[in-house]
Amino acid sequence: MLKTALFTMLFLPWMAAAEKAIPYGADEQTVYKEAGGRALRLFVYMPKGWAATDRRPALVYIHGGGWVGGNPGAVGSIGKPFVTAGMVVFSVEYRFAVKGPGFDPAVCIEDAKSALRYVRSHAREFGVDPDRMAAGGSSAGGHLSAACALLPTFDAAMDDKTVSCKPNALVLLQPVLDNGPQGGYAANSPVIKKNVKAYSPAHNIVAGAPPAVLFGGREDIAARLPLLEKFTANMKAAGNDCELFAYDGKHGFVNQQPTLSDINEKIIAFFTRLGWLPAPGVSQLAR
Repeated sequence: MLKTALFTMLFLPWMAAAEKAIPYGADEQTVYKEAGGRALRLFVYMPKGWAATDRRPALVYIHGGGWVGGNPGAVGSIGKPFVTAGMVVFSVEYRFAVKGPGFDPAVCIEDAKSALRYVRSHAREFGVDPDRMAAGGSSAGGHLSAACALLPTFDAAMDDKTVSCKPNALVLLQPVLDNGPQGGYAANSPVIKKNVKAYSPAHNIVAGAPPAVLFGGREDIAARLPLLEKFTANMKAAGNDCELFAYDGKHGFVNQQPTLSDINEKIIAFFTRLGWLPAPGVSQLAR
């Protein structure tokens, strides 16, 4: 009896707390949709002084992993400076493509679009300005972010299409933007090869695309710098705001210091130029 009482007193509260713990160091988590027999979550990071009555800028971060792996915790290295700067940051959990000959990232695109729509439709609850929502991600996450902005395909049947999934800005780190036959990533997939335009953001550039900032590696063979340069040139030719920064390194260079700190500074400068973040020394809430 004494052992049982001690167990109840010492361990059950700890177990209950463990069950309630939110992964990836997030402040909140919420289910944005159910698909494929599972609940898909958004992990929310709130800045100091946050209140539901705020109208803060937001970054919806979509992790990489080749569309077949990775986890929302990847937001940690890139997201913290933006929370500190006063933004609300969301990290997206999404379904993965099935590996093999029939490789198809359509469900990944569907989920990314659903997540953007969810944040926008619940902006008031999150203390977010629905007109200052950026999408960003690394590698395949960059592809999914750009897909939300540029691809007219792969909207989930359950989504409310009256809510736009188009972000107001794009932050693209070593992004896979070109899925075409001329060096595009995953172009060897029979599914993508049959319909490149349905999957490839680079093949869907139009006027009115969100302002974008890109970061590419000179030795990157997954997200090739010449293709990012071409994407940037085509965006500008269409009258869009697009800036590319090139660094030495292979795929994964964005995770290395001091490169990561420099990238974060440039993203902060990008949001400041857009008027989303105040100039240094000015309170975010004074806007």
